[in-house]
Amino acid sequence: MKRTTTSISTQPLNKAVFLDRDGTINSDEGHYYIYKPEDFVFNPGVIEGLKRLQKAGYLLIVITNQGGIAKGIYTREDMFKVMWHGQRRMQQRQKRCVPNWKSME
Repeated sequence: MKRTTTSISTQPLNKAVFLDRDGTINSDEGHYYIYKPEDFVFNPGVIEGLKRLQKAGYLLIVITNQGGIAKGIYTREDMFKVMWHGQRRMQQRQKRCVPNWKSME
Protein backbone atom coordinates (compact mmCIF):
# COMPACT_ATOMS: atom_id res chain seq x y z
CA MET A 1 0.00 0.00 0.00
CA LYS A 2 1.51 3.30 -1.10
CA ARG A 3 1.32 6.17 1.35
CA THR A 4 0.51 9.62 0.15
CA THR A 5 1.62 12.74 1.91
CA THR A 6 -0.09 16.05 2.07
CA SER A 7 1.67 19.32 2.51
CA ILE A 8 0.74 21.59 5.35
CA SER A 9 -0.08 25.10 4.26
CA THR A 10 2.00 27.90 5.67
CA GLN A 11 -0.89 30.30 5.13
CA PRO A 12 -2.44 31.54 8.37
CA LEU A 13 -5.81 29.94 9.04
CA ASN A 14 -8.92 31.91 9.87
CA LYS A 15 -10.41 31.40 13.31
CA ALA A 16 -14.15 30.86 13.27
CA VAL A 17 -16.98 30.39 15.73
CA PHE A 18 -20.10 28.51 14.64
CA LEU A 19 -23.10 29.65 16.63
CA ASP A 20 -26.49 27.98 16.74
CA ARG A 21 -29.26 30.48 16.21
CA ASP A 22 -32.27 29.45 18.31
CA GLY A 23 -31.46 29.30 22.01
CA THR A 24 -27.92 30.64 21.60
CA ILE A 25 -28.18 33.85 19.58
CA ASN A 26 -31.85 34.43 20.25
CA SER A 27 -34.26 33.32 22.92
CA ASP A 28 -36.56 30.44 22.11
CA GLU A 29 -38.42 30.78 25.38
CA GLY A 30 -42.15 30.37 24.87
CA HIS A 31 -41.74 29.29 21.23
CA TYR A 32 -40.94 25.88 19.87
CA TYR A 33 -40.19 27.36 16.44
CA ILE A 34 -38.98 30.89 15.73
CA TYR A 35 -40.33 31.71 12.29
CA LYS A 36 -41.87 35.16 12.76
CA PRO A 37 -39.62 38.23 12.96
CA GLU A 38 -41.60 39.57 15.92
CA ASP A 39 -40.67 36.44 17.91
CA PHE A 40 -36.93 37.00 17.43
CA VAL A 41 -35.35 38.39 20.62
CA PHE A 42 -31.59 38.46 21.25
CA ASN A 43 -30.43 36.67 24.38
CA PRO A 44 -28.82 38.97 26.98
CA GLY A 45 -25.15 39.70 26.32
CA VAL A 46 -25.11 38.21 22.81
CA ILE A 47 -24.29 41.40 20.92
CA GLU A 48 -21.47 42.28 23.31
CA GLY A 49 -20.10 38.72 23.22
CA LEU A 50 -20.15 38.57 19.44
CA LYS A 51 -18.36 41.90 19.26
CA ARG A 52 -15.62 40.57 21.57
CA LEU A 53 -15.19 37.43 19.45
CA GLN A 54 -15.03 39.47 16.27
CA LYS A 55 -12.51 41.88 17.81
CA ALA A 56 -10.38 38.83 18.73
CA GLY A 57 -10.25 37.94 15.03
CA TYR A 58 -12.93 35.26 14.81
CA LEU A 59 -15.26 34.88 11.85
CA LEU A 60 -18.82 34.60 13.15
CA ILE A 61 -20.98 32.02 11.42
CA VAL A 62 -24.59 31.41 12.41
CA ILE A 63 -25.98 27.93 11.83
CA THR A 64 -29.50 26.72 12.34
CA ASN A 65 -31.46 23.51 12.01
CA GLN A 66 -35.03 24.33 11.08
CA GLY A 67 -37.11 21.18 11.51
CA GLY A 68 -40.30 23.21 11.14
CA ILE A 69 -39.59 23.61 7.43
CA ALA A 70 -39.39 19.84 6.91
CA LYS A 71 -42.61 19.40 8.90
CA GLY A 72 -44.42 22.01 6.78
CA ILE A 73 -45.08 24.31 9.75
CA TYR A 74 -43.40 27.25 8.01
CA THR A 75 -41.48 27.95 4.82
CA ARG A 76 -37.88 28.70 3.96
CA GLU A 77 -39.01 32.21 3.14
CA ASP A 78 -40.31 32.56 6.72
CA MET A 79 -36.94 31.41 8.04
CA PHE A 80 -35.05 33.88 5.84
CA LYS A 81 -37.30 36.73 7.01
CA VAL A 82 -36.28 35.94 10.58
CA MET A 83 -32.60 35.68 9.65
CA TRP A 84 -32.67 39.01 7.78
CA HIS A 85 -34.56 40.62 10.65
CA GLY A 86 -31.92 39.40 13.11
CA GLN A 87 -29.10 40.64 10.92
CA ARG A 88 -30.72 44.08 10.51
CA ARG A 89 -31.27 44.38 14.26
CA MET A 90 -27.67 43.39 14.92
CA GLN A 91 -26.42 45.97 12.41
CA GLN A 92 -28.55 48.64 14.08
CA ARG A 93 -27.19 47.82 17.53
CA GLN A 94 -23.56 47.18 16.65
CA LYS A 95 -22.40 48.28 13.22
CA ARG A 96 -19.15 46.35 13.33
CA CYS A 97 -20.53 43.04 14.55
CA VAL A 98 -22.26 41.23 11.72
CA PRO A 99 -21.98 37.45 11.59
CA ASN A 100 -22.38 35.50 8.38
CA TRP A 101 -26.08 34.63 8.15
CA LYS A 102 -25.94 33.38 4.56
CA SER A 103 -27.72 30.27 3.44
CA MET A 104 -25.77 27.18 2.49
CA GLU A 105 -27.80 26.00 -0.46
